[in-house]
Amino acid sequence: MGRKIDTFAMLFLPLLLFIAPVFAIPIHNDVQVDRLAQLVTTHYQYEHLDPIIAQYASELAKQLEFHDIQIAPGVEDPPTLRAQVIQAIQSHVENRFLSSVESLPSTRDTIVKWCPPTEHGTVPASCLLRHAEALSSELDQFVETQWKTWIAEKTEQATTVEKLNDNLVSVTVARSKMDISLPSPPCESHFFTRYIDLALVD
Repeated sequence: MGRKIDTFAMLFLPLLLFIAPVFAIPIHNDVQVDRLAQLVTTHYQYEHLDPIIAQYASELAKQLEFHDIQIAPGVEDPPTLRAQVIQAIQSHVENRFLSSVESLPSTRDTIVKWCPPTEHGTVPASCLLRHAEALSSELDQFVETQWKTWIAEKTEQATTVEKLNDNLVSVTVARSKMDISLPSPPCESHFFTRYIDLALVD
């Protein structure tokens, strides 16, 4: 049975990210939408996705299954070589997966869907606060879709293993099915209002 990985605990900004304390923000002020999108996207990428990706890569390597390891004749210590081959492939898969990390696409399109910008690239803070719940839900869905699509593609690429040792004749590598669940506990670190404040037009 695959090990259940609690990825969403680190991944998604909660509703509180958008609606908690709003009183410090002047609702009549304008927000620079590009700056806001950059702040929100960076938060997802570096404080949520990157740690999850590192955890997933490690779990993926550990759950590889090795079958039919064929060692070339004449090798003095086949059991040791088999162990070295397994360790090398695990390391290879983990490093290959981590090296394929891509930046999360900007969340700008999701934000402007609810609050269209002016010709100056600004949106009213009042609009962002008014649509906070819908924005929160849609951004969660956006990041989840990006994560699932990326993880499936890169996992397949990373686990395509070629022969890594001249003394290794062949090896079959499979992997346990990993159940990537996405529950939704709150992100306690930041609030969306913080990003609105940082992106306010001077």
